[in-house]
Amino acid sequence: MSLGNTESSGRSTKNKDKIKNKNCVRFGTVTVRNYGMTLGTNPATSIGSPVCLEWEYEQLRTISIDEYETTKNFSRIQITNLRTGKIKNRSPREFYLSYYKRRGILERAGFTKKDLTSIERKIKYERLQRKITLYQSFPLLYIQSWKIASAQRKSKTFVRKYRKEHHSKPTKKNHSK
Repeated sequence: MSLGNTESSGRSTKNKDKIKNKNCVRFGTVTVRNYGMTLGTNPATSIGSPVCLEWEYEQLRTISIDEYETTKNFSRIQITNLRTGKIKNRSPREFYLSYYKRRGILERAGFTKKDLTSIERKIKYERLQRKITLYQSFPLLYIQSWKIASAQRKSKTFVRKYRKEHHSKPTKKNHSK
């Protein structure tokens, strides 16, 4: 893809071309690759084991950027509304892999439940290490979070006791004749 630098009259100038070419980006070809998925170690995953791309890949083809733009399949990144016919981009949330989807991908890839449990344990440990480092860096943050957690525990205990005292099951009355 090449962008020409022209004046308003339509003629190119050598000086402008030299200046603008220094700040110009050009794309010539697109290389399509197929990556496998594997068990990851990213602690940002909230629940379960993360899925990562493998380093090895299968190179499928190399085509020109113009050919790619005219033939690419937009269905992966865009959705057509069947009622209105309008095309809209998919939201980032639609690319999210749930715990069950990730677990299924990893199990189909041959990972055992023992592998998944082991990596989940490692990830929990790493999260804990990050939290400790954060609290060591910002002691006030640790104190505040401790106070919040303490208040949450106390409120749960209070609610549990209140419900137990005030919402106990009524006793059955003896209906004798």
